[in-house]
Amino acid sequence: MIGSAIRPALRGLWRAPGFALPAVLTLALGIGANTGAFSALRALVWNPLPYPAPERLVALYETGVDGKPRGVAEANLLDWRRHTPLIESMAAYQ
Repeated sequence: MIGSAIRPALRGLWRAPGFALPAVLTLALGIGANTGAFSALRALVWNPLPYPAPERLVALYETGVDGKPRGVAEANLLDWRRHTPLIESMAAYQ
């Protein structure tokens, strides 16, 4: 039953390559974009972080005079490590 419906559709696409090529390319780009987006979403949101207690992680940053967040100066990070007993450990990344 399905084969009988697919055969005329393929024949029609073969007869109109000006329509078939953009349609196939659009489908390929859409499928590729969705696959990439869901792969990134799965890696970033659905999979847990590889830490024992990820709910305890925080991000610290400084704000500039203009109020925008910016990176932490190394000297400030070292001061925070020395003088902040509530935080178990700190690390910087770039």
